[in-house]
Amino acid sequence: MIARARFLGVLLAVTAGCPAPFQDGMVDSGMPDTQPPPPPDVPPPPPPPDVPLPPPPPPPPDVPMVPLPTIPEMPDMGPGIPRAPYDIGAVNVVDLWVAASGGDDGTPNPGTNRMRPLATLNGAWERTMDRSRNGWRINLLPGTHGGGGRSIRLEGRQMNAARERPIIIQSADPMNRANFNIELFGLRVSYLYFININVTLAGGFDCIHFELVDHGLLRGVRLQGRNGDGGTQETFKANQCTYLYVEDSDIAGAWDNPLDYVGVQHGHFLNNRFHDSGDWCMYLKGGSAHFVVEGNEYYDCNVRGTSGGFTAGQGTGFEFMNPPYLHYEAYDIKFVNNIVRNTGGAGVGVNGGFNILIAHNTLYRVGAFLEGGASMLEVVHGRRGCDGTHDRCQEFNRMGGWGVDGEEEQYIPSRNVYIYNNIFYNPRGVMTRFQTVNVDGVATPPAMSNVPGPSRADTNLRIRGNIFYDNPMREAAEFLGGSTGCLQTGETATCSPAIVARDNTWNRFEPDLMNPEMGDFRPRPGGMVAMARGMPVTPFLWDGVPARPPGVMQGMATNTLRRNRDGMPRMLPDRPGAY
Repeated sequence: MIARARFLGVLLAVTAGCPAPFQDGMVDSGMPDTQPPPPPDVPPPPPPPDVPLPPPPPPPPDVPMVPLPTIPEMPDMGPGIPRAPYDIGAVNVVDLWVAASGGDDGTPNPGTNRMRPLATLNGAWERTMDRSRNGWRINLLPGTHGGGGRSIRLEGRQMNAARERPIIIQSADPMNRANFNIELFGLRVSYLYFININVTLAGGFDCIHFELVDHGLLRGVRLQGRNGDGGTQETFKANQCTYLYVEDSDIAGAWDNPLDYVGVQHGHFLNNRFHDSGDWCMYLKGGSAHFVVEGNEYYDCNVRGTSGGFTAGQGTGFEFMNPPYLHYEAYDIKFVNNIVRNTGGAGVGVNGGFNILIAHNTLYRVGAFLEGGASMLEVVHGRRGCDGTHDRCQEFNRMGGWGVDGEEEQYIPSRNVYIYNNIFYNPRGVMTRFQTVNVDGVATPPAMSNVPGPSRADTNLRIRGNIFYDNPMREAAEFLGGSTGCLQTGETATCSPAIVARDNTWNRFEPDLMNPEMGDFRPRPGGMVAMARGMPVTPFLWDGVPARPPGVMQGMATNTLRRNRDGMPRMLPDRPGAY
């Protein structure tokens, strides 16, 4: 689906660097601690192998907004894929207070006294204009906050913004959260943080939308839209942003996607839930790059369709991309230690991605909508078109970007996609219709698109160390079905039916997990999964990025994953799956 026309103005220039690693004691909010205390540095020993771990109680299916555990802090284990939460750091802020009812936005009221709060978030926002000496912390008193119109616009707070002078919007009492019944729209803002708030929409628009936001944080938020006709389009939408971080949040309910990023670079997703939608649970597309996606759960997305859990890349209007990231749909994505379950289409996909790692995830009941003929895993071309702003599409083409001023077509290649050490498990009675894995072969790009032809989706594609269980009657040689890709030959081949059959486990045993139907995806002690070993993952090389336009940042080379979903140290190589 081509991205909506959200932004046609001047693109944001990024001057900030990556955030420093999280350090205990660095956050000084002046408020009661909004995060639970970290666990001890040394985790308790596991139970003996002959004592099965008890399954956790399942989340109520009709109550998605449930407390989420905090990401465990673990000792430094050396170089690897980073997991640390975003470090807010020591901040210099002035507190403002906003009531759900009965406050006063009048000029004489500065809003700095909890006993004399402001009436609206709009009123508080007007008081945050000056950030030359301090930032602002807007404390929302319990109750439902809203206002007239379609959204609350939080706009134009980039001047004098700095890490130590953020704008924080948070519930005054995390145990009695503030709730919004209206869209929150952040536009051209730097260092904007939402902490422990709820947004609940019955239909229309998005719960939160970021555009041209630099350094944004969602931590402990609950965004609940509605799936279906007239419902929420995207629960959290972001376009043309940089350095966005989403942690410990529940994002659900959309006829399109719970999360949709277009042209966003740098950030992470840690310990979230994305669910209940009519299309993919989540995609990062339109040149989105440099993300770690770890410890999340994706479920109940497009259960009667051909899209599914998570995809790196998809399809984008050329004019909505963010220079210099004008080629691939997604770059430098690490999707690790996640759970994906109950999707009609593929549990995970790569649609026009470059240097994409899909490793140590557990996928259950995916690609299961038989009428759609989807697969459990797809590696295909991305789509590109021009949505109508023809001058901008032509400009990006002249810069060397991949695309033309024309209709949407599927021709953006995928390159350096690594699928390692995952569990793809469809229990008996659940299966894909035609093929377990779908890999595109060759596409012919349009003339003058700048895409080298022929365009392939399987260049340096590696599918290794995975456990597949899908349709017990299907032989290993049949798992690729009618795929037109992964048919390489010769000494340099990385993907062929023979290589994929050799380097993965295909229907040899049904994965013995604790209780996947009730949400416990841990391997049974002493079982086949617990005793299995995956394959080591080699680092990425940053080769194959076009020289024009220049400026694409070199991404993270390491593909070493030091911890499992529980935060426990991994052996290298470790068993497949998230645990």
